[in-house]
Order: sequence, then C-alpha cells, then structure tokens
Amino acid sequence: MLNALFDIDALLPSIAVAHQILTPNRRLAAKITEAYNQYQLSLGLQSWPEPAIASLEDVLQQYWQQLMRAGSVEPGWQLSPHQSQLLWEQCIKDHLDDFYVSRPAATAKVAADAYDNLGRWLLASDELDRYEQTIDVQAFNAWRYSFEQRCQQLGALTSVSLADRVLSALKQQRQPRQKTQAVLVGFDVMTPLQLALLQQFYADYTQAEVADKAGAVTALNCDSQQAQWLACAQYFKQRLRAEPSLRLGLIVPTLNQHKSQVERCFMSVFEGQYLNIDYPRASLPFNFSAGQPLRSAPLVNTAIDLLKLSQLEIEVSVLLRLLHSPFWLSSRHSQQRYRLTETVERMSTAAVDQSAVKQMAQTFADAEAMMVISEINVSPLGQPQYQRPSQWLTLFQQWLTLSCWPGVRPLDSVEVQQYDALKSQFEQFRKLDDVSGDIGINRAIELFEAQLRLTVFQEQSKDSPIQILGTLEGAGLRFDSLWLSSMDDQQWPAAAAPNPYLPIALQTQHAMPRSSASKELDVAQQLSRRYLAASRDVIVSIGSGEQGCRLSRIFEPVLTHPLTDLADSSFAVPQDTALHGRVGCDEFEQLEDNKAPAVAQLDSVKGGAAIFKNQAACPFKAFANHRLNLSTKIEANEGFNVLERGNSLHRALELIWTEIPSLAALNSCQADLLQQQIGRSITTAVQETLAQQGHQTPQAIVELEIKRLQRVVEQWLEIERQRSDFAIESLEQTLNTEFAGLPLTLRMDRVDRLGDDELAIIDYKSGSVTINNWLDERPKEPQLPLYVCLMKAQTPRVSTVMFGQLKLGALSYQGLSEHDSMAGIDLNTKNRKLQLQAEDWSSLVASWERNLTALANDFINGIATVDPKTVADSCSYCDFNRLCRISAEAK
Repeated sequence: MLNALFDIDALLPSIAVAHQILTPNRRLAAKITEAYNQYQLSLGLQSWPEPAIASLEDVLQQYWQQLMRAGSVEPGWQLSPHQSQLLWEQCIKDHLDDFYVSRPAATAKVAADAYDNLGRWLLASDELDRYEQTIDVQAFNAWRYSFEQRCQQLGALTSVSLADRVLSALKQQRQPRQKTQAVLVGFDVMTPLQLALLQQFYADYTQAEVADKAGAVTALNCDSQQAQWLACAQYFKQRLRAEPSLRLGLIVPTLNQHKSQVERCFMSVFEGQYLNIDYPRASLPFNFSAGQPLRSAPLVNTAIDLLKLSQLEIEVSVLLRLLHSPFWLSSRHSQQRYRLTETVERMSTAAVDQSAVKQMAQTFADAEAMMVISEINVSPLGQPQYQRPSQWLTLFQQWLTLSCWPGVRPLDSVEVQQYDALKSQFEQFRKLDDVSGDIGINRAIELFEAQLRLTVFQEQSKDSPIQILGTLEGAGLRFDSLWLSSMDDQQWPAAAAPNPYLPIALQTQHAMPRSSASKELDVAQQLSRRYLAASRDVIVSIGSGEQGCRLSRIFEPVLTHPLTDLADSSFAVPQDTALHGRVGCDEFEQLEDNKAPAVAQLDSVKGGAAIFKNQAACPFKAFANHRLNLSTKIEANEGFNVLERGNSLHRALELIWTEIPSLAALNSCQADLLQQQIGRSITTAVQETLAQQGHQTPQAIVELEIKRLQRVVEQWLEIERQRSDFAIESLEQTLNTEFAGLPLTLRMDRVDRLGDDELAIIDYKSGSVTINNWLDERPKEPQLPLYVCLMKAQTPRVSTVMFGQLKLGALSYQGLSEHDSMAGIDLNTKNRKLQLQAEDWSSLVASWERNLTALANDFINGIATVDPKTVADSCSYCDFNRLCRISAEAK
C-alpha cells in the first residue's frame, strides 16, 4: 500500500470530536479522506463513522439546497462556466461600437474574472466610481451592467453571486450558527467572501497545525526545463525501485502550459514504447493534477472535425486529421483511403469547398467517406437556418452515428472515459438554449467546440506513487521526496499580472490575486514554506541554460547543500544508463552511421544544382532530399507563396526580354509602349501562376501582387539602363549535362552576350545576396559557379557572373568578372575573401571546379554526415531536423 499523501495525525483529535474539516478545494478534501481511511485500515478496522471532511464549496451548496427547499431564498439556477462565458461574450459584442475588442471570447474570460473578484472581495457595484474612469473601466462597467441585466432576466447566478445570496439569506434569518467548530486545512489565502461564509456557517474555526517535516534541501542547476523533468523522472524511478510504497511529488509552476512536455519526459523514462502507437497504453506510476481540455482528446477531436464537414469550406487540416483518425469508419487502411490522403496532403490551399471534397472521395472510390460527407453536407439543407443548440445537437448526434464514431476498434479505458465525458457534454450543450437563442450551424459548432475547450478532462486511474502538481495543488500534502522544478527568479515568485478591467489601485489596496509584485512574493513565500515542510527530502531545480536565470532568493537561506550543476551531482544519470533502462539491455555497440551506400544508378538522381547546394549546406540534407526523395508539404496559403511570387517575377522578366532583347531595344522603346509591355507580361505571368494553384486566390490579393510586380519591374529596368551594352543570349534555358560523373538538368535564368563577344550569366534572387555565397569550399549558392565550370570551354566564353537582386529598396547587380569594372554592376574587386581564394578569374574558376567536384564525389560516394555548415543558415529552414536529430546531437 502506498504511503498517505496527507499527514492525518494532526487532524485525528478534531475528527474524534466531530469537528468539520474544511478545505478550499475538493482535491485536498479527497486526499484527507483517503489518509483517514488508510489510517483506520491500519488499525485493522473494517468500518468506521464517516468523518466530516468537505470543501467550502460543497458546504455552500448544501446550504443553498437547504434554503431553496425551505423557500428562504429567491430561486435561481447556477450558470455553468461555458454559459457564463457565452453571456459575457454576448454582452461584449453588444457594445462593440462603443468599446471595440478584437477577441470577444478571450476578453469575456478576463472580464468574468474581474467581475468575480469584485464579488469575492464583497465590493459594492459603485465601488469602481471612486477610481479613475479609464476606457477599460468604462468598458467593464458597460459589460457588467448588461451581464447583470441578462442574469436577472434569466434568473441565473454565478458561483460568486450564489454565495452572496446564501450569505444574505442567512443574515436575514438571523439563524444561529452551527455549534460545530471548523478546522481549516490549506487556506493559505482567504478572500473576504470566504471569511464571511465561515463566520456565518460556524461558531468558531481554527487553522490546522502543519507538521514540519523539513530536512535536506538540495538545489540543482540544469541546462534546460526538460533536463529538470528528465532528471526528476530518473530519480523517482530509482527511489521506487528501492521502495515501491513511497509518495513522490513534482511541483511545476507552469504545469498548465508545460504538461505535454513534462509528460513526454516521464513517459520516456517509465515507458520506452510510448511513441509506438500500436503499443497498448500502459498503467504508469505517475498522475497529473492538471487535466487537459476535453477538446484536445483525439477521440473528441475527430467528433468535432466530423461536424465541420457541414461547412461550405472545409479546412485541409480537418480533412487530414480525419483521414488519419481511427475514430470513424472502418476502411482507414484501405488503398483508396491512402490515395485520397496522399492527394489531400499535396494541396497547397488552406481550405477546399464541399464539392471538391465529394469529388475527391468519388474519384478514389471511397464509398464510406463519400456517404458520410454527402449526408453531412445535405442534412443542414432540410433544417431551419437558425435554431436552438438542443435542436442542432440532435443533428450532430445523427452525424456521429452515421460516421461510425468512435470507430470500430475497441476503446481502451482512457478513451472510454473521454467518450463518456463527451456524451455528458451533450447534455450541458442543451442548456445553452437558455442563454444563446436561435443560432446558425457554424455558430453552434463554434459554441460546442468552445464548451469542450473549457471542460477539463481528468483521467481516472488507480492511485499513483508519483504526483505531478501545480503550485496550488501541492500545498498541504506530504511526500517522501518532493521536487520543486523551475524555481528560478523569473518564475518564482510569479510576475504581477493585474486584471486590466479593474483599477490597479483597487486591486493593490485589497491585495487581489496577481495585483502586485509584493502580493506575489507573499504568496510564493507562503507556498514555499508549505513545500519545505512537506518532505524531509526536497530538491529545488532551475533550468538556467535557456534563459540565464538564477535560483529564487526565497530558497537560498534554507539550502542544506549549495547550488550544484546537474552534471556534477549525484542526480545525473549517464545517457547510456538511461537508455539501458528503457530498452532492457546492458550493453550497446556504437555505430557511426554517416555514410550511405554509393549511388548505384546515377541516372536515377534528381535535383540539378540543388544537389550541390544541399551537399554544401549539410551532407545529410542532400542525402535525405535527393537520395531518399523526402520532402515537406508546402504550407497552405490563401494568396501567393514565396515560390509563386518568385516564379511570377521570373516569368514576367522573361516575357519582357523576349520582346525587348537588348539594351539598345530597351533604350529605344517608347515609354507608353514599354508600360504596355510591362503590364501585359505581368498579367500573363500572374495568370499562369493562378492557373497552377490549387485554390482560388482573392482578387484583392491578385491586384496587390500585380502592383508589387509593377514596381519591381519598372525599377529593375532602370537598373538595366545603367549597364554597358548587352544583348540577350538566352532566357530560362534548360541544359542537360554532366559534371564529375553526375547527370544534371539545369535551368539558367538568363545569359547576356556582352559587347566584346563575351557572356555574362545572371541568376535572379528576390532576397538579399552577396558574392561570398560563391566562395569557400562549401559555397552557399553554387549554381552560378557550376554554370561557369560547365561552360568554360564554350565559345563565346563566360567572363562574368551576376546576382540580380530583385528586392524592393535594394535593387542591384552583384557580381564577379575577369574585368576590373563594368558599368551598373558592383564587381566586389576589394572583397577580402575573394582575394584569398583566387588571384585572377582563371584561378577562381579552377577553385570552383575543385570544390564542386569534391561535393559531387561526396554525394556519389554516400557521404551523409549530419554536418551543417552553419546551424543558422543550414538548419533554420531545413525540413529534416526531426530526422537528423541535430538538436539531440548538440545536447
């Protein structure tokens, strides 16, 4: 049997005389009850009187029910959190003309908290009039008045107004208080409303004495947040192996934000197969106090995505989630489903209309998907456009049944709990009829989704030896070991965050939550004292590597061991040891896996100049891209993505130079005719781009893109006029060739014939460029050096290479040449890096040939080392970070 999470000894005398044990929350009341029951079992008893242990909220509800039955209080019903949120959102939207906010739903949550704080501090409605009437205070007063009016019309109560009504009824009755004495446990901070309720409920109350278990306090400095949690998981695992009955605790101040990261760390230590989706869900020895929004559960996520099939435009991300989900239909693994999924993954648009989805399902003969999509699309047509949430809910349930949700495979225990939780939320959604009125189907789905986000799902599992808790949940419990993570001076105490809709002076005067730095310091000190008294083995850690922080000063006076780096402490676990424990193996063989088999069939390799660019940037990138043929889907964009914008500009310039093939022709072209040619070329280029898109780009975006191209092209032609005489030799020329044994298909943007029968190769770039990108053994932009090497024996010969920098505000030619100067072109003759690499043009070309040959040989021979030239350049926009695991290797 596990040790109790609460030290019941101090409360036994009070329980024996039937005192009321009162807690600020149900969680702590449950833990005290468990500890008392465990104590009785240890005495050999099989039954015993139920102790009076409850949360203050439960006692309040008991009084409310008694007063309601006696008719001593005006009837009313309590708003659920979602109903309250919806009412506030409606009030805010009603006043958008006077007080505009961009996110009414988010604002509603903050406004509701401000309103509740006024009630918790028993402040009269006119209290705000005494303070400066800022625009935020004025807005809040308007919303608050509307909210109270709506509640009065509906006969609805918030949790705070319900408490206030109970308090008023008891005072009016002048009913004698209970003779029972209350013993308070865990009330570190008490609001005036709580204090008033206690004074009305009980003849007397006292704070329970907390047994001080203070012992060793160790401080650890870790490289990162995750390093703390991994070290904690390893330490707890070692302790449980020695003593399985221990109670161990981890406090995470930002648990709500970092729960998934903490869970991954503990899963990686306690369950080596946690990433294997086909591996059964294990019963693990840790439990989180913080639940997750029900909306984030995969089973629930699928239900919402199915409802969204009714919308006129369906997000591609919704389709992909459904196609990969096991929680609907039975043919998830059919060949047709795979082909349909592949088609959707290739889409470059964010959303598609219903007809396109139907067409895809029909094309790939996915009869089940076609049936579901068609039924969900058609069903709303036979319904009134606006109706109550309960009426929409009936339709939602029909769709889910039709979709075979939640799937045909058996659900595990957690999924069954999630399924039951969602079914219970159906009934809660019906109750929105009282506050929402008639709404459209999209609004109904939006409200149901918002309700599920507000609903916290807490997995019900057997009691676990490890408790992972937030800062408040850990107060009042006891542990055999307690690890306090992220206790740095930036997070502990927390920063002040006063509510923006209440005057700061009012909040600081009444010491409201988060109102000031001094308030947060008081709270942190109180909680820290409780933590230190909760265990004889306390570890305090910080993750200083990420933010350069230091240990909170609150803990410095109590340390029994000085702050120590994790790597130098007894808590450090060698990586091999951790891996042995996960895979159940004692020995490993090290293998340097940085060389792939040589390319057997050179003709099968695709990529052109990109092979050299990627091999120079990082050999593994070239291997993944051109040998494994891996790629990442282009992010959906409702307008033009970067590639499309660049292609449109290239094409427009190609069309212009086709009609105006030389500098002489450009200079002789009349201004009005030139403008017409520019306009025609840009329009043609944009229309060609639009024809290749998989989505409909809004006309406003098209017009903006045309204007942008007009500015770039007009300004670029003025740059061209500054050059010496030239004529266009070729435009967008495709070249099938070979270099160092590697077959290549290349496409040159532009080649100019210069006046003295020489050639200049031009590569257009939409961003900033530098000739340094051509230099070094691993050139960042090897395309132009490659062209020069391939054409070195050609007549006329290449004497110049240039970047055409097509960046608004910085249009220019940057190049290298065998000539010392050329009109209109920056030849970078004083570039120090160039001077070190080559003495003249011929030696520069020779160095390019050597470097490019070495890159080609490395690629052909299978050199695939994870070796980015610079992390900033090579890794920032790489698609293969998760495959090469460069971040893990760095650690």
